[in-house]
Amino acid sequence: MTVVNDGKNRIRDLLSADINISALGTSATAETVGDTDLGAEVVASQATPTQTVGNKIVNSKHILLSTVGNGTTFKEFGVYVNGGATLFNRVTFPDFAKTVSLELHSTTVIRIN
Repeated sequence: MTVVNDGKNRIRDLLSADINISALGTSATAETVGDTDLGAEVVASQATPTQTVGNKIVNSKHILLSTVGNGTTFKEFGVYVNGGATLFNRVTFPDFAKTVSLELHSTTVIRIN
């Protein structure tokens, strides 16, 4: 069976409509396919992310404003779907010490191949 491009773009559209929460945390534990949540969530945003779609692709952009999370050293980021009930992806990164003079911009790129 071959999933055709129109079918892949339908999956893209459903997923794009379902991405609604991103979160940051302080755990440096490496991500695994079995993760169901962030290791140590600190900040969650229920604002609808800015999204753009292309042929079989979703770009979901999330922003942590300068007024949020100050004094925290972030080490992980995750995107949730299904009203926040399901962790879609998780990534750990080098320490990011958040201050009032910094915003954190992240883009999750999802390709339906």
